[in-house]
Amino acid sequence: MTTHPVTIRAMVADDSAGLRALFEAAPDTGAVRIRVRHLIPSVVAVTGTRPESLGVVADVPSIGVVGAAAMSYITVGIDGARARAALLHSLAVAPAHRGSGIARSLTAWLVARARADLGDGAPLVAGIQDGNDASIANARRFATQLLGPITIGGSPIRSRSRPGPDWDVGPAGPQELDVAARELNHFHRGHQLWADRSPEDLMAWLAFSPLGEPIHHVWLARDRAGSILAGALFTESFRTVVREVLTIPLLLRVINPVVKVLPADGRITLLDIGPLWFAPGRIDAARALLAGASRHWAGRATHLGFGHDPRGPIRPLLPSGPFAAASRIWIAVGMPRVVTEDRPIAPLPS
Repeated sequence: MTTHPVTIRAMVADDSAGLRALFEAAPDTGAVRIRVRHLIPSVVAVTGTRPESLGVVADVPSIGVVGAAAMSYITVGIDGARARAALLHSLAVAPAHRGSGIARSLTAWLVARARADLGDGAPLVAGIQDGNDASIANARRFATQLLGPITIGGSPIRSRSRPGPDWDVGPAGPQELDVAARELNHFHRGHQLWADRSPEDLMAWLAFSPLGEPIHHVWLARDRAGSILAGALFTESFRTVVREVLTIPLLLRVINPVVKVLPADGRITLLDIGPLWFAPGRIDAARALLAGASRHWAGRATHLGFGHDPRGPIRPLLPSGPFAAASRIWIAVGMPRVVTEDRPIAPLPS
């Protein structure tokens, strides 16, 4: 707990060194402890990987940055209605300064800014790992509901993965983005937080990058006849951040030397799977798609990163039980009306 005066202010480019030290010293305190190491300037890693993002820091004279958080403005669907929302993320407080109200002050700063920019009724959204009781308590200051939980984690990329001879797996061409958008929307219709994408939305997403070169990709699986039967959005998160798993469930720790779910050093780099779809009855196309992606990105990423609602249709594609490097995430939502809870939750925009 700090006894020093704390200044809450907007994040600036010169904060990168302090942010890097903060995130390396302040791993997530949920059920699975993970340390984040940024591979690019930390201000860019926190606020530059999504459009319309901003950050806030807690600054102590003579010490520096002791807390930080960020927010991105996104479009979501709430019970089918589109809305501009604020996604709060990347909250961290240095261990020596926890219990001083810093997390509360950072969150209040972001909430006030979101209300000013989007209006008092705009949804506020945050993902919080199960077991991180302090962050859940903090989120309840703005949240009216906790949805979920959803499951996030990583599936090891195997260099031997092959989509099979019946499949053409690879990037979508510009003329295929209309099919990708239409099928994504159809597949996720009825999912909470899903907002329909247009081909133009996908083109803008593909063009956005903090690195000056693409990190977002739309891939498709086509059969021998050329029919598009599955697709997914991928993000090369391995180019911006490394995650170090510090605590591993006991059973996984025992079997990991054999099944190799986690690297020996616990360092994970992710190719994140965003929204994914497959034609009715063609989960085999989705499996071919993921196999092709694994083969393509093997050696650069260690894992396919996933986030899914266990009630949703992609669950059979992903590892579960002791063979999964995964944790549960609650989705905190704050808005004036009650959100229907019996719908599966769509992946949040990357």
